[in-house]
Amino acid sequence: MPKKIESVWRQFDISYGNALDLLPQSLATCCTRRDYIPDEIIVSEGDSLEYVYFIESGIVDGMKRFESGKDYQYFKLDRSNGAIGLLELFSRKSEIIATILAKTNVSILRLPADELYAFAMNDLPLLRKISYHIANDLYVDSSLNGKLFYLDGLERVCFYLTDYFQKTIGSQSFVIVRQNYQTIANHIGVSQRTVVRAIRDLREQELCTMAGKHIRISQKQFERISIWAPTTRQN
Repeated sequence: MPKKIESVWRQFDISYGNALDLLPQSLATCCTRRDYIPDEIIVSEGDSLEYVYFIESGIVDGMKRFESGKDYQYFKLDRSNGAIGLLELFSRKSEIIATILAKTNVSILRLPADELYAFAMNDLPLLRKISYHIANDLYVDSSLNGKLFYLDGLERVCFYLTDYFQKTIGSQSFVIVRQNYQTIANHIGVSQRTVVRAIRDLREQELCTMAGKHIRISQKQFERISIWAPTTRQN
């Protein structure tokens, strides 16, 4: 990496703990807290931008619906990266770009978008952090979408399984994939039938096994499945 770029980066502090730290304390009185149950919609694609939503606890999924009617579950947010509406607000777009659905019980602080925008435009350190937060999210999403775009169904499933394995493996020598086939399909933009066929093919090649209704992947199977998938990157 060019040293000049690193030197310039070090001149500006963009550090923060999680997305909730982007919420100015002086605007706390402008916030309202909302709680959501699993599968409850927080905002829908096409809604008018009124608030920015900061996740206090829980996990949400970002969903897009294509013209074919198929849903694509293409990002996940939690307390670490969950600031819904920042992209729309700072790109000056008045409509929400994706449907946000509670995956677990979720607690959110909701701040009027105009209040945050006016404050940030007069607070350069905060504006720097917000710009980094948005750019970093887009970088990660672009990397993932670029990898999936040219992959067939089996390769997409392999990508999902290797990524899941890397993110959930602990001290055990195997991972149980707790997501059902439809959830996997939504994450990688294919049909449930495609996922079923891919898992059947992987089982026939002994690249995974089943633990009840769930997929089970050992360390050795992960290493073999990785050959089918593009390189996954830990965020």
